[in-house]
Amino acid sequence: FSSGYRYKFGHCVERDDWQQFQGWRMTFLCVDELPQFEEHQYSMIKAWVRTSDPVLRTMKKVRAMGNPLVKREKGQDFSVSDPWWVRRYFVDPEPNGRKTIRRIIKMGDGTTREHTRIYLPARLSDNPDAQFRADHEKTLRSLPKHIQKALMDGDWYSVAGAHYSEF
Repeated sequence: FSSGYRYKFGHCVERDDWQQFQGWRMTFLCVDELPQFEEHQYSMIKAWVRTSDPVLRTMKKVRAMGNPLVKREKGQDFSVSDPWWVRRYFVDPEPNGRKTIRRIIKMGDGTTREHTRIYLPARLSDNPDAQFRADHEKTLRSLPKHIQKALMDGDWYSVAGAHYSEF
């Protein structure tokens, strides 16, 4: 941008790929398909959301999106050691979402600061494009019921491989 602000894109294929971001200064971190990341990758990359610029300091943000984990098959090119960490971190504290989760952080000087996060559930029905909803619903309705619940309803508790997951 003419202001000097720029977008940089990266990815993590291997477990230690978060290190490519080490030392960066970011004011906005956007992660797509967070469940495909290791928790430590997300935590370490978030550590580089920082700035000494007083204007940019007020604009620091971390946004992460993802679909509930449905099932990984052999031969896929990624695996995560703990596939449920996203659900525990974002969903379990407030399963209905839309409530700020607050954590008090004790600073080195004895003062405290607040860290917040929020889970904003999303469903196919939230998409404002009626044609997109209809087309995608048609595709999703052909999948097993637990995948339909995960991807249409944003159900983070629909578990692939459970005894009744197919019904």
